[in-house]
Amino acid sequence: MRLTELELIQTQMVARHGIRYPTEGNIQDINGLLKRLKPFEELLPLWMRNYTLPYNRSVAGELAVAGKFELWELGVRSLARSGHEKRVMFLKDNYRIAHTHVKRTRDSAIAFVDSFFENPEDVEYIEYPKNTDFLLRFFDQCARYQREHSFGLKRESIEFSPKDLMAVQSACAFDIALYHHKHQWCSLMSMTFIHSLDYLDDLEQFYWIGAGYKINYEMAAVLLRELVDTMMGRVNGSNTLAGNFFFAHAETTLPLVTLMGYGDRSLLLANATKAEINSRGFRTSILSPFGANIEFRLFKRKSGAEEFYVQILVNEKKAKIPGCERVFCKLSELEQQWDYYLKPYDFQKDSPPPTNNSAEEVRNANIQGDKKPREDEIAQVFMPNAESSAVYEPKATDTPLSIPLGSVVELKLDYICATSAAEVEYLKEFAIAGQVSVRGKRMWISGTVTADISSVAAQ
Repeated sequence: MRLTELELIQTQMVARHGIRYPTEGNIQDINGLLKRLKPFEELLPLWMRNYTLPYNRSVAGELAVAGKFELWELGVRSLARSGHEKRVMFLKDNYRIAHTHVKRTRDSAIAFVDSFFENPEDVEYIEYPKNTDFLLRFFDQCARYQREHSFGLKRESIEFSPKDLMAVQSACAFDIALYHHKHQWCSLMSMTFIHSLDYLDDLEQFYWIGAGYKINYEMAAVLLRELVDTMMGRVNGSNTLAGNFFFAHAETTLPLVTLMGYGDRSLLLANATKAEINSRGFRTSILSPFGANIEFRLFKRKSGAEEFYVQILVNEKKAKIPGCERVFCKLSELEQQWDYYLKPYDFQKDSPPPTNNSAEEVRNANIQGDKKPREDEIAQVFMPNAESSAVYEPKATDTPLSIPLGSVVELKLDYICATSAAEVEYLKEFAIAGQVSVRGKRMWISGTVTADISSVAAQ
């Protein structure tokens, strides 16, 4: 089937918010590192000795100006892809705009709307409540996910911890994303450092919201069901929606694309070889950067038998739909392909909502969605195309971070993930010595990642 034979009748999009300011967790980590380095002030680069962050907690986690422009541009491109030469008129029966309770998702929606609609002041926004958002923040509403994976994930600390090293990466990335600076925090990092932390982050996210566990992505079935129901509604006439847009988080978009079969599900291991790390297919910087989006485009055949086709764009790129293996797939075929998640799969049974006690535990643990200090959005700044040429290469005159801890810092990983009995049996297949070990109902992924930090005098 060719595009010229089809007429676009509906588009739906699930988008991640745009570039944001660091969260409180990011800010605390960076300030904590600065405090720990204070006793070694004479060894630090001059710029670092009296350094203060150019942002504070008043804007923590909020959408940055660059993020607003990012979503505004997404609206412009989406409008053009829909075949419109100018902005369209918002009508409640034709368009729906929804977002989570988090302010940066609403601000992202507003930026998108401003470029997409002729009358943005008339747009009605749907905000899903904080404690009952089963559609876009399903990860908050699944007690099993919070219990078995969120609470089970931790790192073994060392004198100069991975958290400290990732704070450097975080500070550098926000310098680039917000201010286009590469001469301060970024000058402290070698290529080895960048690649090590990039893999460390992918390793964490693979088991946190990626394909590491079925529950991570099966939770997104509620959202997939909503998207398909909306397409079916347009087909059978129960709705007249031409556009349906959702603005949420990486914890929303990455599980959804994984559920549909996009991305590499090969296990990531903490002691993977350099070749395995370089060739991995799971890269959060590609799958779920700021502004990541999945667009479902519903077409009607122009002539002949009445048939409906679906095209899915991942981050605005055409791709064959997994399972169908074509760019344009019949809606009826996708219904059959996704049948388990559209009908028999019971989110409420598989992912019961947290009890009052467990909800309180989650809040205390500070792990709900984007509240957890995350670094997957950071990697895209260094590796937008997963190519070395896209990474900032420090010059010979740059001053590396100088600390009295030797020339190599070892990042020791010890991921402990509680699993169900069935998952334990499955994981035993991967229980290779030194890679994965299963003890009772817990899985250990152990290994090391090293980062070179040369010890030289400050300029």
